[in-house]
Amino acid sequence: MISVLTTALAMLAMADQPAAAPSAQPTPAAADERTARPLPVAGARDRAAEQRAVALINDVRGDALETRLMALSERGNLIARWQLAVLLDTGARDIARDPDRALALATSAAQAGEALAFTSLGVMYATGVGRPANYAAAMRAYRAAARMGEPHGFYGVGVLHHLGQGVERDNRTAAAWLLAAGVLNDRTAQTALNRIMPELGDVGRRAAVEQANAILADHGHTQRVRIGGN
Repeated sequence: MISVLTTALAMLAMADQPAAAPSAQPTPAAADERTARPLPVAGARDRAAEQRAVALINDVRGDALETRLMALSERGNLIARWQLAVLLDTGARDIARDPDRALALATSAAQAGEALAFTSLGVMYATGVGRPANYAAAMRAYRAAARMGEPHGFYGVGVLHHLGQGVERDNRTAAAWLLAAGVLNDRTAQTALNRIMPELGDVGRRAAVEQANAILADHGHTQRVRIGGN
């Protein structure tokens, strides 16, 4: 796990430095004083306990929710840190949007080892909310998530290939990554595959399946896509 995280962090470090700067040293103008303080890096994690702690405040909204998630984050709960980053990025559950804090918290959670945070960084860089879109950084973040075993990282790589964002548009490669995501139980992959697979033809679909299985093997997964399946 340590070597996988090291690889993922190396991929994250390749993102352009100006865009990632808020995570390293947020300025008072760009970030709340609570995120300007260094946040702890979790050692031996009890991820299930982190999830249970966050679930206990599911009925809270707005400033109260933000305060309680931040308190959990400051105690090393990476699920809370990641979830707060998502809420600050989307403005969901009555939390005011703050793209700079969202990026800072997601980067911190990713650097501390939370794979879901890498997928959120991919979304933040790809959508460019509050900042210019950076598809190369999005691709690196999604690939880092995939390297850590997060199915939605595979999905994100596939979508970028499908849309031609940061890479040449390539539906066969897109389908391969999406097939891999689907085998790993990403629930969003099938919708995209329903659009892409009919365009490939029989030969293209078989090639995508073979490529998907190579991707799965390269990432250390034993699951395989069946020829003829999608």
